This record gives sequence, C-alpha cells and structure tokens, in this order.
Amino acid sequence: MFHNIDVIPQVANKPAPDLNYDFNRSDTVWSDFLKTNLHPRSFCLLNDLVSAGDTNSIDLYSNGEEMYMKEGKEQIEEALRRLSEDCDYLQGFHLIFDSYNAFAGVSSQILQYLDDEYKRVPSLCFPVYQDNKDTPIDDTKVQMHRLYAALNSMNSMNSYSTFFSPLSFSNDIVKLSQPFISFPHLQYDRNLMYHTSAVLAAAIETLTSAYRLRSMKFSMWDITSAMSTYGRKLVSSSTSLPFPLAENTYLNAMVQGDHPDYYMTSLTPFYKPKTEKTLFQSAVLRGIPVNKFQNLGKSIYHTVKTRRNIWRVTLINTHPVL
Repeated sequence: MFHNIDVIPQVANKPAPDLNYDFNRSDTVWSDFLKTNLHPRSFCLLNDLVSAGDTNSIDLYSNGEEMYMKEGKEQIEEALRRLSEDCDYLQGFHLIFDSYNAFAGVSSQILQYLDDEYKRVPSLCFPVYQDNKDTPIDDTKVQMHRLYAALNSMNSMNSYSTFFSPLSFSNDIVKLSQPFISFPHLQYDRNLMYHTSAVLAAAIETLTSAYRLRSMKFSMWDITSAMSTYGRKLVSSSTSLPFPLAENTYLNAMVQGDHPDYYMTSLTPFYKPKTEKTLFQSAVLRGIPVNKFQNLGKSIYHTVKTRRNIWRVTLINTHPVL
C-alpha cells in the first residue's frame, strides 16, 4: 500500500528528504528495487555475468554453470556456510531466481551444493520467468535459450529441491505472450518490473509467513513435508490481492456462499485453479481484523481455533481438496 505524505517534518533546519517515489518508471537492475540493508557476506558478484554490454553471457544457461565453477563456487559456498553457522535455528533455504537465463545455471549448482551439504534442510524454489524484454519474444534464438534454461532448471529443482513453484504472468514462459494474468481488484502494468515484482513479493511473503512468524507455530519442515506428498515437487502458488472482503461484509458470509466463484489468481503458469484437483493446500489469510470473521449481530467467535475453522471452511468451499 502506498501513502501520499503531505507534511514532512524538518530536522535541524535541514531539508526533508524527497519521498516522492515514482513507481511507474522503467528500471532494469535489481538495485533499483531492493533497498534492504543486506548482510555484507550475502553479496556474491559474478563479474563475467555482469560485463557491460554483453547480454549474450546472461542469456545462456551453460554460461551460468561455467561462471559458478570459475568464480562463484568458492565465494557462494563460503558465504552460505558462514551464514548458516550464524543461525540459531536453520529452518531451510529460499531460492528466488530467473529461471530462463544464466542465473538458472548458477541456481542449479547452488541447489546441488545444498543437497550435498544440507540434505536434511528444506530448500524451497520460486523460479521466476518474468523478463524486462519487449514481449512477446519473437526472436527464435532467444526462445531456444529460454526453453533450454527452463527445462534444465526444472530438472535440477525436481532432483535437488524440496519443492518448487514457478511464477509467471504468462502461461507461455518462452515467448511471454498473451494472455497475461489479470486480478479482479488490482491493476498493474506487466511491462513495469516495479509492479510485477511487487505482486510476486507480496505473494511470496504471505505464503511463507506460516513458518516465518512465531505466532503461527509452524516450521518450514511441516509445510514442505506435507506439500511434497507422494514425491510430487511441483506446486502452484495463487494469491488474492486484495482479498475480496467488502467493508460491510464478513468472512462467515463467504462460507454461506456470498463470494465470487473463485477469487484466487494463479501465479503458476498452466495451472487452472477452477478445474485442477488439489491434493494438499496451505493458505495464509492476512490483513483481516478479528471482528470481520463473524457478524456482530450473531454469536461471535472468540477463540483462535474457531476463527481458523471459519477460514478453513471458506477455503474448502471455494477450493476443495481430494
């Protein structure tokens, strides 16, 4: 949520900082989005992949594998080892990466390392297929590079990760052609990385909060062991952004049928939530006040257990599990 700030206090006669962010501009590098102060040991720079003007090196999956072995293996594995040793309780690893270029090759090598050294620790992958190139991608050579990287990356994730959930705004992860996903209550520009990255970040943060928040009392192992039932590792991710609860309605009304046919939008390509059958699902509801679960004119539910039951029944009614 973005807020307009009308009054900015002055401190020590110094001009206030400019807080007028432009979220509609076009940017091409990750540092334009990420403003978090990361740990100094978490930075690993592959110089050969970021050479100025050399886009071919980034497009090729094999170049990523080569660069990892040439200059990334030692620094990445050393950083992982030190950071994991600093953890009081290491739940697992998240891997979010471009799965259509050289970074797919780098990530595949990292997954193999994690499988060798941290085999008992879950590794969750969110491969992203969104690109900042002009779409649809008509260059046959670029298409083949993307397809080769995507297939090899999926093979590595299927072999070495606990489970993985592809993320894309188009079902065609090679050409990135229409139709693009649409949200009932959200407008975004698919050509702006600010917009698409915000949607994906909000979805990943919410989906993973079940084991990141102490109040939820879940561990990453609880979720991953259930989601990867029968050896299945490919899972889908869906989001409802924002959740379609009107000002004067309550969650229990959705249980009684006062809800859209299906309010979740899939971020995973090829997955059709209205027709696919679900073996297991983990859902997180955030931003809904306690007093919006049940109409005050009726018997109000007080316990957390009962509020979870209301949400569980709502979810089962809209998306039943086998």
